[in-house]
Amino acid sequence: MRQLCAVQRQWQPCPGAAAAIPDGRECGHAIYATKRDRKVAWTFRKGREAVLPEPPPEAWATDATFRDSETLQDEVFAIVEWKEKEKIVVGHRSGLLYECPSNGQDLEEPELVGQVPGLCGLATSPDGEHMVVATGQGRLLQLNSEYEVLAEVELGEGFETTTVTITWRGDGKFLATNSSHGGSRAVRVWERDGLIHHSDAELDGSTEAALSWEPRGGLLAVAMEEGGAVQMLERNGLKRGELVLQQSQYTIRQLCWSPDSEILGALVEQNNTVGVETVPHETQAGLPAQQKFAVQLWHRCNHHWYLKWQESIHGTAQLLWDDVDSKTLHVFNRLEEGWTSTRFMWDDATVSNMGTTVTSDGSSILLNTFRKTVVPPPMCNMAILCSAPTTAVCASSFADQEYVAAVLSSRVLAIATSQACGDWSAPLADISNECQAGAMDGVIRAKEVALDLPQRSFVRQLVWQAPWQVLLLVDDFTTGTLCERFVSVEISWDEGEKIKAQVARNICLDEIFEFCGRAIARIASVVKGNSRVVLVSLVGKNSDAFASDCTSSVACFDGSHMQELSICRGRCYWLLPWMMDHDSSISFAARSVERELFLEGALIASNVRSFSCHFAGTKPTMLYVTDDNVLHSLRLVGSSGQGNATYEPMGQSSAETTNNTPVLGRNWQRRAVESGARLVAVPSSSPMVVLQMPRGNLEGIYPRSLVLAMVLSMLEEDRYSDAFTVVCRHRIDLNILVDYKWPFAQTKAGARTLVVSLADPQRLIELVHALKPGNVLQKDGVYAGTVEYESHAGPTDFGNEVSDEKINKVCVALRSVMVELDAPYYGLPILSTYFRSQPPLLGDALLHATSFNLLSSGSKEGHTTAPEADGLSSSESSTSTFTMMKHLLVYCEEESLYRAALALYNLELAAVVVSYAQAMDPGEKLPELQAFDDISPIEKQHAHVDLYLGRLSLAAKNFALAGDRPSFEKSLEIARQAPEEVFPVLLQQFPSNCVERSAEAGMLRIALGESLLGRGRAEEAAVAYISGGEVEQALHAYRTAGAWRMVLSLAGRLGWNTADVKSLALELAEELLIEAPKDAATILLEYVNDAQRGVEILASTGAWRDAIRAAYRYSRPDLVDTLLAPAAAASLVRALEEFREDRSRLEKYIARLRTLRQRRAAMAAALGTPGQDPVAEDENTEVISEVGTSIMSDYSAYTHRTAVSGATNGTTPLTSASAASCVGRRNRRNGKREKKKGRIRAGAPNEEFALLQHLKQCPMAPHMRESHGELAELLVLLGHEQDAKLLQTVLSNLVAFQDKLAENSILAMQEMEGSGVERTTEHPRAGKAKWKWALLRGDEESSDSVLLESSLKL
Repeated sequence: MRQLCAVQRQWQPCPGAAAAIPDGRECGHAIYATKRDRKVAWTFRKGREAVLPEPPPEAWATDATFRDSETLQDEVFAIVEWKEKEKIVVGHRSGLLYECPSNGQDLEEPELVGQVPGLCGLATSPDGEHMVVATGQGRLLQLNSEYEVLAEVELGEGFETTTVTITWRGDGKFLATNSSHGGSRAVRVWERDGLIHHSDAELDGSTEAALSWEPRGGLLAVAMEEGGAVQMLERNGLKRGELVLQQSQYTIRQLCWSPDSEILGALVEQNNTVGVETVPHETQAGLPAQQKFAVQLWHRCNHHWYLKWQESIHGTAQLLWDDVDSKTLHVFNRLEEGWTSTRFMWDDATVSNMGTTVTSDGSSILLNTFRKTVVPPPMCNMAILCSAPTTAVCASSFADQEYVAAVLSSRVLAIATSQACGDWSAPLADISNECQAGAMDGVIRAKEVALDLPQRSFVRQLVWQAPWQVLLLVDDFTTGTLCERFVSVEISWDEGEKIKAQVARNICLDEIFEFCGRAIARIASVVKGNSRVVLVSLVGKNSDAFASDCTSSVACFDGSHMQELSICRGRCYWLLPWMMDHDSSISFAARSVERELFLEGALIASNVRSFSCHFAGTKPTMLYVTDDNVLHSLRLVGSSGQGNATYEPMGQSSAETTNNTPVLGRNWQRRAVESGARLVAVPSSSPMVVLQMPRGNLEGIYPRSLVLAMVLSMLEEDRYSDAFTVVCRHRIDLNILVDYKWPFAQTKAGARTLVVSLADPQRLIELVHALKPGNVLQKDGVYAGTVEYESHAGPTDFGNEVSDEKINKVCVALRSVMVELDAPYYGLPILSTYFRSQPPLLGDALLHATSFNLLSSGSKEGHTTAPEADGLSSSESSTSTFTMMKHLLVYCEEESLYRAALALYNLELAAVVVSYAQAMDPGEKLPELQAFDDISPIEKQHAHVDLYLGRLSLAAKNFALAGDRPSFEKSLEIARQAPEEVFPVLLQQFPSNCVERSAEAGMLRIALGESLLGRGRAEEAAVAYISGGEVEQALHAYRTAGAWRMVLSLAGRLGWNTADVKSLALELAEELLIEAPKDAATILLEYVNDAQRGVEILASTGAWRDAIRAAYRYSRPDLVDTLLAPAAAASLVRALEEFREDRSRLEKYIARLRTLRQRRAAMAAALGTPGQDPVAEDENTEVISEVGTSIMSDYSAYTHRTAVSGATNGTTPLTSASAASCVGRRNRRNGKREKKKGRIRAGAPNEEFALLQHLKQCPMAPHMRESHGELAELLVLLGHEQDAKLLQTVLSNLVAFQDKLAENSILAMQEMEGSGVERTTEHPRAGKAKWKWALLRGDEESSDSVLLESSLKL
């Protein structure tokens, strides 16, 4: 499918040249040696030439053949280059070897470096270290760069003094020779080291002198004498393949492989006029008057040799490939004494917008219509036969027809057109069967007309401008310099179906100001209105193709002036324009030699191997393959025509990672392709992309981007049937049919459109079964961004249908429409909507399945059967109960259907399920159903069914509705098994005002109370007892709950006497003394009148205000002096001692932290890891320096996965001694377990983190601070102000120290790597209120000094 296209042409005169080589410093120019005036000249440097000196008489060859022929002495035989020495060696036929510099700058006198007895062959190795010379005596010499003979061997017996062709393998390890011996030629392979004979070629006939070794070393091409064939040999001389020229009259004069081994160049000669231009010339230097030569370029793909290009030349020539640019061919014409350089580029395909590719193969043009089918090469759908091989070819489409034009090597324009709709089918032409073998649909002959062009001109490219007009890009060298011309040729047809060509316009681009100094690299045309506009890619004429600062200018040319659109970096030899339909602006994509892809001058991708465009819809899609073997898609949104194109980004979908590595499995805008694959064609009528693999075979793929665009276009037009076909064929999620334009599918109109469009019940079933929660087009959907990418007019607000509501809404909408249509063939789809609901409506599905026969029989009177479209016959449309039950059993579990039938209390339906189910044993299920049927009344039957199904609440309800006492007791028994589920149902069935069954209502509430009491919910049980009339049991329930107020209230309601109430109060006080001492004191004061004991309990809990209030409230002021004063003194001593212990404990923790950090710093220093000094030894270090940000260094030997909790239940070790316990026995056990869990183990990996966690929770609880404040207040009241001041001062300093320590601990934990601790502005127990009695602590300065003093001690 690849097409060889000429992109640049140069010509330089070489007057008197006998041999030439390419100049490595300037592509397109030559270094040549003359045969008349003995000069070596450089074409690109005016005045740079070296004159070869006359050889001394003793230097002439001793061989009589060369000594007696003065003509041969002066004739230049060959010129080669020492790349390693930057020297040129000129060899004369007489055997003289001259050397001169190859750069042409500092010219030196050419030096005679050696002489051999006659020169028959000369070649240097690829690495430039050795040179092999074939002498006239039949010997092969190997010389080094100092012209020392390294090896010398005989070419063979019977050597004849003729030209010896020498060719090296690309790696320089082997060389091959083709020499004449006894009337026949022999091909031999030699090893480089010592010229050891390696093998002889086994040929099928006599050969010509042409010989060339493929640079990669695989094939050795040998020209055969008869049949116009080239045999391919391996290194061992065995035949591997054969290239047969299309005309057997050719004689092959030279073979030359391109440096990349992709193209085989051949110089052929023919004595008749078939395929080669014949132009008379004057006889020169003994050459015939009419030599007919041609240059052919062959390319092998998929085991087939294609003749990609041919040009006729005059006289013998020499072919050479450029070493720098592997696609530049140099042709040295000895007759014209000129040097022609042609730069070629590979087009991945020449393709029309309708997806038809055009491939040149000699005089045949192969057509592949990919919109029909993918035909593997070298086969094709249609072949166009021309009279001569092609030089340039193009294809285009206008309306619904395709047009192909080609310029032949005989300067003939060939035209072929298709029928309507791009149909190339035509009767077979009258040609041989061999030409028809590869064409599947036939062969047609092209219409041809001769072109009237100057002799020294070359048609480089051509494009279609209109169905009657072709534009040619012609390189004209008539004046000796390059003049690029645009030649517009108008085509007309006469009555005899013959075509005529007339030159309508011939423009020399050098005469246009915008083209001055620039050359055209590529031309392309694009439709604009009723005509086509030409886009050109311009490059500098003398700029290097591989220069980093080279740029290309893309411009629009209308025939008179040029409008520059944008500038791209590099030489852009590939150009693809198109017209934007919405604003009629021209947009284009260009790819440079550096493999960079530009969109209107903006770089969008690098390392691009090939690119193309899909022109379906209003916005084309750019497709390109990169060197990492990924196919990318890019949708063009808009263009200004001035290089400001806008396009949808190649953004990553929700399934893609944020780095540059694409996740190809979920990304619908990218797709992995086979290594080395190239884009060939993208038909506009299909989402298919045709790729060609490196071995030549074709593969048609369907990128998700194109398929989704097609599906959305169909959905926008409500073509749901076509969209369903495409979705199923390409395995697209069927949810896209309902998710697009959501919530259209859940509306009645949308559901009707879906049902009517799909028509086939099987399609509806597949759609219903494919439904899933969420929206595939939403942000996190599998096709996220598709609507924005496609830019359709449909709504993009998809809602938030991420739950099962979407499935239910769509099922309800579809079911309502199908029921309304009332067609019998919708039975199975309706059934599917029932059991696909969430949760499945299996009961409704069963009822629908069993009742469908009645519905369908009634509907047959007014409705026909299912439509026969889509292969559904009328006999298949009628759905029976058997079919529907089988359908249910396929998608649902048999046991689930059986239980669903029982849930309807329909035993007959359950029996039907058993009869259809295959995995169920009727001998087991039918007796079970019979047992249910024997139970009466119906309420008990339902209750037993509910028990079987595990529906306890319904079972209890049905038992209660049976009406008899045993059934009611059975319901209570069930309620006790599942109280949370059953009791609420029974309470609704038996409200408190139920007069008919008031006894049962009371029993129910008493049973509820017993259940609640057994589950530890005593207060709720008491309420239930009261509702059931059992006040005594309610009193005991309240007493169990510790609700002493309700206990004493119910005792009064029951009419207890004073003594009994007092006794009850004493018992309650003893019970609450441990868990609620304040409540116990309140009971003693209010119900027992024991003021002394009540005040004592209040003082023991630290409620000093309540204690002194009670003493005066119950007229016992003596208790203040006798009880409260000693208790306050004891509490003061105990508090001060606890404060000292707490302070000492915190200092130990800080010291331990210092030790841990010092150890980590030492370990970091030992391992060579820099870190901060974890502990400051300065005496002025504050608390923040002790446990602040310097706790963590850059290196840590700990892991922080274990989080250590601090004190439990809001009580720290600092306050646990004075805090009363208020937890039950179980809570105390849990507290012990948590306390054990929160222990800090010395040496543990998490010890440092655990210490910080503990210090974070060290501040004193607020209620303890209030208790100590009340103690200070009492001390002042009792006249002990100094003691109160001491208490407040010590306490405030400790609290401030604890708060600061906790705050810095939090900061340190946040800096520890991986701690995961959230940053908080304050610690959990930070006090917010200021001290009410700050005057007892002194002024603020004294407080701060105390704090500083305490921190300095740390």
